[in-house]
Amino acid sequence: MPNKRVSLYLAGLTLAAGAVGPVQAATPSGQDGEAGRCAALKNINLGPDISVTSATLVQAPFKITEPDYGSGEVKPPPPTTKPFCRVEVLAKPDQSEIYYEAWLPVRANWNGRFYGVGAGGFGGAISLSGLSKAMDQGYAAMATDYGHRSAPASLMWAAGQPQKVADFGYRAVHVSTTGAKRIAASFYGKQPDYSYWNGCSRGGSMGMVNAQRWYEDYDGIVSGNAARDWVRGLTSGSAYILRQVRDPAARIPPAKIPFIHAAVLQQCDARDGLKDGLISQADQCKVDTKKLLCTGGDRDDCLTKGQASALDEIYTGVRKKNGDRLADPFMPGAEQELMFLGATSFAPGGSWGTSANAEFWSGFVYEDPAYDPGKSLELEEGYDYAMKKLSWALSHQNPDLSSLKRAGGKLIMYMGEADPLLSPVAATEYYQDVVRTMGQTSADEFVRYYVAPGVGHCSGGDGPDVFNMLKPVQDWVEKGIAPAEVIASKLNKQGQVVRTRPLCPFPQIARYDGKGSIDDAASFSCGSPD
Repeated sequence: MPNKRVSLYLAGLTLAAGAVGPVQAATPSGQDGEAGRCAALKNINLGPDISVTSATLVQAPFKITEPDYGSGEVKPPPPTTKPFCRVEVLAKPDQSEIYYEAWLPVRANWNGRFYGVGAGGFGGAISLSGLSKAMDQGYAAMATDYGHRSAPASLMWAAGQPQKVADFGYRAVHVSTTGAKRIAASFYGKQPDYSYWNGCSRGGSMGMVNAQRWYEDYDGIVSGNAARDWVRGLTSGSAYILRQVRDPAARIPPAKIPFIHAAVLQQCDARDGLKDGLISQADQCKVDTKKLLCTGGDRDDCLTKGQASALDEIYTGVRKKNGDRLADPFMPGAEQELMFLGATSFAPGGSWGTSANAEFWSGFVYEDPAYDPGKSLELEEGYDYAMKKLSWALSHQNPDLSSLKRAGGKLIMYMGEADPLLSPVAATEYYQDVVRTMGQTSADEFVRYYVAPGVGHCSGGDGPDVFNMLKPVQDWVEKGIAPAEVIASKLNKQGQVVRTRPLCPFPQIARYDGKGSIDDAASFSCGSPD
């Protein structure tokens, strides 16, 4: 259905959040009209407390400088090869500041679509890299900082700032989308024909916010590795960090991780009938940690009883006193990237995972920079308190997507089965809740869910992790072609494709046909699981 939506991300890749920075701008001869239309956007009326701070025609090639907001991880985006109008906006609802940018290809290069860049991490900066790639593909694009400026793993900005929590949880993406669409319509003299959102991690979470709350903003949504319930997701990580920090006997040092992963592959790999170095249907493999126990002294190629117990807990989850699940389990195969293994401290300054979890409790929940969850957190009590305090902004678990369906929207969700940050179990259970609520026939008309075996958090892991979910949702919206299998690739360090494999709509899985290379997707078909 034409109009009202959009976004695009980049096929299964989480784009690192960049920050607003200076651009080398030029107005080449022959583009005076484009430059004038672009400059006129400086005066567009986007509503009260919203101002365009800059509107400049940028001629490729150009250089973007992305300031480091404390992450130490800033990388320059690739050069954009086509000219565009760069519009920088500041929205100030209530006690907030939401920065966003709209990048608009010159009219001759526009594909008629709007693209919402679903950046990952915890926001805090604008993904110039995502915007840059959108320009080369012809999309009018928007990216937002989600309502705050910070390093990617920092969460202390939330303390005492409920309006910023609202921006982060659900508001900034809508304010930025609607404003950027008005800017695009003014520049091109027409509304975009179609709008798409495509993001992973935090971008995936915002995809679910769009599907559940802002269902008229986008025609097609791609939501990857999403934290629909942010409180539950961070509580899960915290549960396993606490065990590592408070119980030295359970602490699993990094030196043992290669052994654990190899042993898990040995037990689980061939379960699907094909020994290929990849665990499919990981939830069906029950790892026998007794086989990993040390028979003599403690070594790097075995586990102590305390370590085996901790690993069992990671695979099965943590329960409340009443038996309800408190922490979601992680899947066999995720061991190589579980950031909390070997944690000795919960305080900020550790790994990305421990630092983010620490600042969730000190910034969002208890609003005390001195709060150390490693010393003070009672997990069940803390979870219940956090849910009461924050679920209004951070929990997006509504399985009733009938409003999205009535609006004509399409949704593709995907999850890396070896995600070390967010539990694939929670992702699958949400899709199953949607099916129970909507009915299978109704859900099939506008929702698909894919599990990517062996793939980590948006990328990485043993499995083929390069795939494009944007094209299937675009074909679904524009041509009525429902998604089927999606081909995923695994690249070596030189960027060469070494394996392809189909990703199948859940609950189907890729089945080997019995002939041909196991590294060729053509040797597989989607079929029912065991």
